[in-house]
Amino acid sequence: MDRSRLTLSPIDELRQIRTDIRLCNSLDEVRRSFDRLQEIRRQHVDDFDLQIVIADAQHEIIERARFLRGETQSAPQLSAPGPVRQLSAPEEDPDAAEIPEEVPKLDKKSWQLAVGLAVLFTVGIFALFFYLIQTARRLNFGDGQTQSSSGETKVQTPAPPVKPVSAGTQSSGKPSLRLYTDLTGGTVTIDDMPAKDLADGELNVDSLTPGTHEVKVESRGGGASFSFALDSDTDVPRVTQISKSTNAVAVLVSVKDGVGRLSTDAAGAKISMDGKPAGDVGSDALVLGDLGKQDHELELTEPQDKQKFILTYTPAPTLTVFVKSDPSIGVVTLSAGVDGVSVFINDLPYKRLTDHGALRIPLKVGTYRIRVHKPGFEDPAEALVEVKKNAEAAVQFHLQAVPEWAALQIKGAQPGTLAFVDHQMAATVGADGTAKVVNIKPGDHIVELRHDLELPKQLTRPFTAGQTVVLSGSDTLLDRLAADNKTVIPAPPAPAVITPVQPAPLTPAAVSSAAEQVHKGGGFIAYHTPKAPGNYYFQAHAKLGGVLKRGKLQWYAGYQDSANYVLFSLDGKHAEVKEVRDGKQIDVGKVPFTLGSDEWVQIELSVKSDMLQARAKAGLGDWTDLTPVTAPSGDFTRQSVGIFVPANDEVAVANFRFSNR
Repeated sequence: MDRSRLTLSPIDELRQIRTDIRLCNSLDEVRRSFDRLQEIRRQHVDDFDLQIVIADAQHEIIERARFLRGETQSAPQLSAPGPVRQLSAPEEDPDAAEIPEEVPKLDKKSWQLAVGLAVLFTVGIFALFFYLIQTARRLNFGDGQTQSSSGETKVQTPAPPVKPVSAGTQSSGKPSLRLYTDLTGGTVTIDDMPAKDLADGELNVDSLTPGTHEVKVESRGGGASFSFALDSDTDVPRVTQISKSTNAVAVLVSVKDGVGRLSTDAAGAKISMDGKPAGDVGSDALVLGDLGKQDHELELTEPQDKQKFILTYTPAPTLTVFVKSDPSIGVVTLSAGVDGVSVFINDLPYKRLTDHGALRIPLKVGTYRIRVHKPGFEDPAEALVEVKKNAEAAVQFHLQAVPEWAALQIKGAQPGTLAFVDHQMAATVGADGTAKVVNIKPGDHIVELRHDLELPKQLTRPFTAGQTVVLSGSDTLLDRLAADNKTVIPAPPAPAVITPVQPAPLTPAAVSSAAEQVHKGGGFIAYHTPKAPGNYYFQAHAKLGGVLKRGKLQWYAGYQDSANYVLFSLDGKHAEVKEVRDGKQIDVGKVPFTLGSDEWVQIELSVKSDMLQARAKAGLGDWTDLTPVTAPSGDFTRQSVGIFVPANDEVAVANFRFSNR
């Protein structure tokens, strides 16, 4: 049986041991109490105040054991008088040391006075020690502390061991109130009296006055309030009302002459006594019969909770009140599958983030709106969760990462069409007429489609993360070049050998082998005369002596004759522009440009009547703008464009095309 009466402090246990001793009827019960007392003594050797209380309890155990054994304190028997033995004076020991003459001898009266003073001093010390023991006992062990109906505290000496009362004996004493609680820092208010702190969670009030009384127990963690009526000073207190407790359960038992009536604010709870069912609590009090003169263990069972109490026997009519903490709290177990997720309860942020993808949240009973959020993930739908007392409610969220990229899908285009995104080549349409480009940043982008002997087409499309932009139908159809604007490759002014070979680009989508031409040394090789403003597009690869070595890649525009033209060149480290006028060379501009010996170069050349503007890109790098050239006189659109190949060098050119749009 649990004798803790809500707490298991040493003081409470000693109080229970002393109560049990008074009710013991056998030496075995006394011996068990003695063994438990010794265990407490060993556990708290350094606690002086507690050792004093233990000593008092041990004294009561010994007295109870003597009572049960029937021992009495009788005087020793005197033997019959016998012959008187004549005492002779002690013989002097010849070897005894002699007392010097100068040492003063102590007379009999002085010796008796010294012994008397010593005895008196010893008695005083013992009296002082006894007084200190009693004072410490009253301060640290409230076994005899009672409170009258007027609120005045009285201290009574511990009662001697109680002899078992026969079954027919009627109760004696005035009605009393006993209150026990485990609420920390609790206070109790009776009627209009000032609030009083609960000492060790306990309050005893003897000699209740007739009338109706209201009692309120409060603490930071919860509380309860109730009312009872007393018809006379010999009747039992009668419970009249129990208000709904806050985070606590209240159980009230009024007992007189072995019959109890139990009331509680836990409606519908089941009550058992000493492990046996006693009944259900309804609107009326539950009657507990045959309580006898011993303690009982009460258990209150609710659908999801159990509470235990010890009902202690008292001869007087008593109302025993238990107020035990019973917070109306449940737990929400949240699962998100991702760490660091913020949780919002009724739109208020919770103080912690998910750890290992989960979180346990204690909440008061009620219904809550719960949602989660984490940057980079889509917000799942809000969940409505009902929290029940002492129960767990599971809620699960599935977070999906927000796509960071968009995609481009091309359908129905001519095989071999090149797709550019923001002027950077991204894909080549395959034999099935389709191509796909992924990892495009969200936003507006320029999509350009290019094919040999056809006019390029530019389209501006918005791209959204996680979505694919599809180009098909008329968007992928390219117009063929007009007759006067199509690419013309005139015969070069100097002999040139044109040998078809397989290209060697870094990426298979860079060039089309069917359009590649290799030129071996031959000076100026004319390709086309624009005749109108437009743009040239081509890929080129410089070789030296037919072996893959670094050489200069050069092309020209504004060509009138060998003494008047504009020359663009790439030497692997720089991109340079020079203008030749009347045979004199003028440096226009030079910018850094890195080009590997085996890299193809994409070139765009814009031709206007008064300006030439070129830019180049190696592999998958960024575009580099070359210095523009303006025409002081003349018209660049009436002058030819082509490739310049020094002697012993060779240049491969692919996908050379012109557009005047």
